[in-house]
Amino acid sequence: IDSSTAMISRMDTGTICFDESLRRRPGGFEILKLQGGKIEHHSVAVEDFPAGVELNVHGFDLHDGLLMGVNHAYNTGPGDRIEAFKFSRAEMKAKHVFSIVMPSNFTGTLNDVAIFDEKRIFFTTWLKKPDHIEGKAKNSLLNELENTLDFLSPVNSLYAYECRLDKKVQGKKVITFEEACHYLPETLSKMPNGLKTDRRSRLFMADSTKKRVRIFTVLSDAVVHSEDVYTQGLIDNVTYDPVREELLVAGLARAYDFVFLMAHAKAAKNHIPTKKFPAFVEKIDLKSSPLKVTTLVSGSFIDVATGAVRLGKNILVGSIFGPIQVCSVE
Repeated sequence: IDSSTAMISRMDTGTICFDESLRRRPGGFEILKLQGGKIEHHSVAVEDFPAGVELNVHGFDLHDGLLMGVNHAYNTGPGDRIEAFKFSRAEMKAKHVFSIVMPSNFTGTLNDVAIFDEKRIFFTTWLKKPDHIEGKAKNSLLNELENTLDFLSPVNSLYAYECRLDKKVQGKKVITFEEACHYLPETLSKMPNGLKTDRRSRLFMADSTKKRVRIFTVLSDAVVHSEDVYTQGLIDNVTYDPVREELLVAGLARAYDFVFLMAHAKAAKNHIPTKKFPAFVEKIDLKSSPLKVTTLVSGSFIDVATGAVRLGKNILVGSIFGPIQVCSVE
């Protein structure tokens, strides 16, 4: 949000990834504030959320008070959806405005959402299976095997999507995919994951197993591929810093570490892995030509690095399972 304030999302990873009976904490949003060298956590109150629908937030984006997040509502139904809120920083509240729901025949697991402006958003799917209704906790052994083989395959098979929030859907509490959204053929990639935009002309998308950030030019009626920037390993989320004009990416060094991590976590007590894996945080300098990639943090310091954001002189590194790691880089 600014140099001393960041927002993070929460979800019940036990339910989403593994065992439906393993309930930890409800999903939502938190604000992290840097006060006197210490980081304070503050929960964001969610208002007017649809009754009977759980909230498990994965990727999200915030722009001009519009807060949007991918919601893995597997236990209560109807599965993956995108939620929109009006966020008040002063009141620490997020008032639900509308939902974007997927059709029953939609394939893939939603991952992240990026706001270009109030009438145009993008989102990604990162797994072909399980479908968006059942969720990973109900994944069959066959689906797990197919996902693993697909994860290790070099074949591109997934896309990013665009939704137009124009007059025909404005004011609706529930917007269907068919009303507003379509896939973007130009974004065909191996594993679309983290997604961000500079709100002006560029869309940044992590293609995890190809170890790259894909950069697209956003036109009024299309998205055109511009270039790819390669990183040292598998990357998850992408953070855009408009002040420094840079991207931060975080991930695992090796593909097979991710496969082993998920198997290790599934077998571990409470599904919390005890093993740490080689991870990294890199910055991509968008002012340089060619684009320069610099390693900021590396080593076996976390179970899996999924995202990074600057907070003061620190970098906060997130994980699927464990606590946030605070790394001093300056």
